[in-house]
Amino acid sequence: MQYQALKRLDWLGTHYQGGPRKSADIMVGFYDDQGFLLRTDRFPSRRTATGEAVMYPGATTTLKVTKPTAAKTNRVGLVK
Repeated sequence: MQYQALKRLDWLGTHYQGGPRKSADIMVGFYDDQGFLLRTDRFPSRRTATGEAVMYPGATTTLKVTKPTAAKTNRVGLVK
C-alpha cells in the first residue's frame, strides 16, 4: 500500500482535537470469505518504510504487507 503524510506527527504541538497523535499507527486487518478476522498488523505511520526518518508533509512511502493465503478482503485504517 502507498500512503502520504499530510502532517508531521513527531511534534506534540501538531495534535488537534480528534486528530492523529504522535503514536498514530496504520492498522491492516485481513478477513476470510465469511468476514471473520484472520490477522491484524500494526505499523508506525510517522516513519518512512525503512523506519529511519520521520515523514514530512507531502512525503509518500510504500508499505509492503504480506497477505495470509486464506484472506479474501482487507481493511486499512489509521488508529491512535
